Amino acid sequence: MDTTVVLGQMCIIFVFIIIGYLTKKKRMISDAGIKDMTWLIVNVCNPALILSAVMNQEDRPSMSSALVMVMISVAAYAIMILIGLIMGRLLRAPKKDWKCYNLMTVFGNTGFIGMPLAQAVLGSRSVLYLAIFALFFNLLIYTYGIAVIRRGEDASKTSFKLRSLINPGTVTSVIALLIFFTGTGVPGIVSTAFKYLSTPVTFLAVFVIGATLADMDLASVFNDPHIYLFTVLRQIVFPIVFIFFLKMLVHDSLVTASSAIAISVPVGNMPLMLARFYGEDTELLTKGIIFTTIFSVITITIVSLAV
Repeated sequence: MDTTVVLGQMCIIFVFIIIGYLTKKKRMISDAGIKDMTWLIVNVCNPALILSAVMNQEDRPSMSSALVMVMISVAAYAIMILIGLIMGRLLRAPKKDWKCYNLMTVFGNTGFIGMPLAQAVLGSRSVLYLAIFALFFNLLIYTYGIAVIRRGEDASKTSFKLRSLINPGTVTSVIALLIFFTGTGVPGIVSTAFKYLSTPVTFLAVFVIGATLADMDLASVFNDPHIYLFTVLRQIVFPIVFIFFLKMLVHDSLVTASSAIAISVPVGNMPLMLARFYGEDTELLTKGIIFTTIFSVITITIVSLAV
């Protein structure tokens, strides 16, 4: 990856965050508006971005590269789960916070940050690679994620329901992979329509993050030393080490660069949403999302130097 390009795109993303923050702070957009915008991103724009990535016949990645990405995704999540299990101990954080650090280690913001960034920096071909990561994200968040949140509680309350996997992100990821692996052709007008639908996703997704920050006490985010060390380990050290070994095994630069983005994104929103749903304390998760998102402008740029 060209570090200058990455830094430029991250600066643009940061500007979008500021716009969202100021717009909400000045009450120029309501909570209902943010909620509606989030629905639009999750159910329309992001799915359109995933599908648009495989509808362009000329810009599709090779099947062998996609299979390599599947293996990388499995390896990356397996390693992140192992690291997540010991992250709280490494940070010497209070035991009550270990599950939160576990979740924050495993589940990055692949959808809202990763895909738009990959589209901007690497092009539409890389979006399919991020979609593969996103598919594993969805599979794990509703299985492993719920198990971590509900650990130690009545198993009957934590039973996994297959329908929880049926959501726009998972469905469109599967459809995109089917289109790709079967070589199904798509009419040009359909491809163009999905391209237009996906165009707003970068701005809208980051705008919503900025607007969300406006309702939070930013000062309290910066008073926890564990968050600082976590960010360094999760968003700089781990991605760089992973990429170092990956480059020895994989010689496709786009696959490597896409993997770098996928594993270096800030903490995702889904653990927070699930924790709220199950009535868990969400203060640390909220801090983690805010802190890592703000500093992702720096951390992702640093990681790009290793690609």
